[in-house]
Amino acid sequence: MCCRFYLLVSVLTLGTVALLWCKCRDCIKGRKRNNPHTVKTAGNNEGNAGESQPQMILNDDATQQRYRRYKDFETFYDKSKEIFEPYKDKDDRTKYLQATHMLQICPGTRNGGVDKRYVEVFWGNKAYDANEEIKDDFRLHKVIYSEHGSMLTFYKNENGFASIYLIPAGTELTHPYESGICWKQKVNPSQLLNKTYIDKVWSAFMAYMEVTQLDGNPSWIQKIHIWWLRNSRHVVVGKEWQPIKAFVFTKQVAKWVMTVSFSGLAIFLLQLWLIPSPAEHENVVIMKDNSEEINQKLDTVYHVLEGIQSNQDSCLSRQPK
Repeated sequence: MCCRFYLLVSVLTLGTVALLWCKCRDCIKGRKRNNPHTVKTAGNNEGNAGESQPQMILNDDATQQRYRRYKDFETFYDKSKEIFEPYKDKDDRTKYLQATHMLQICPGTRNGGVDKRYVEVFWGNKAYDANEEIKDDFRLHKVIYSEHGSMLTFYKNENGFASIYLIPAGTELTHPYESGICWKQKVNPSQLLNKTYIDKVWSAFMAYMEVTQLDGNPSWIQKIHIWWLRNSRHVVVGKEWQPIKAFVFTKQVAKWVMTVSFSGLAIFLLQLWLIPSPAEHENVVIMKDNSEEINQKLDTVYHVLEGIQSNQDSCLSRQPK
């Protein structure tokens, strides 16, 4: 029974480690450095001096796939407003946020819209309070405090895959401990053109907005959703990339289970070595019974000899001197 228990613990430990690796290997950050691509320069056949047209030699499957991902992200970039516009009136809560924050869709970032590696979708600012403060000119000025909404960022990596980040809502003084959550680190841009996939992204975006804003009214499903994301995704605190909490916890549990299982195995082997087998135990019992029987017979012989000795002594005492 003890052997089966320790064997079961060992099997569960190995299974946990294998499942953890399969689950988290896609979350481990790794980037391949590709060799520079060959550039072929072709002169103008019509005789325009000094003009040339670079042509990329796409004779490698990996290179073709990467450029295909570039093209898919470019398509998503061009259609981003068309994709997210319908979500403004998706439900009553979205309509309320549209009235208070206004959804902004900015391909190329909000800073000029020229960086084609980014697509930003975010809720705008909302004034929540006002106050009067004395400024450097020693005059009383009215100050309006505002809250910025959550933001959804799509970023095209060098390898063509996209990363999706969630930025929390907050104010100048009130904000979550994390600066953001990496919702997905490696997404094929073709998935961003799939409405079902975008629905999942939007669900996480809305849940994060409800949980982190001042006047949020998250449902218990949204609370669980964000709790799960905070523990199953990479979280950025300040500018530091934090390890996945679930991965760290599972690693510690696996380490503890392996320690306990190996300790139990060592104890089990020690028991096998020190504790005699049933056959040996029976032999010991038989030898013990035989030794007791021999001791009884020796006691009987001792008493007989003692009686003979006493008779001899009495006979000697009766002889005349």
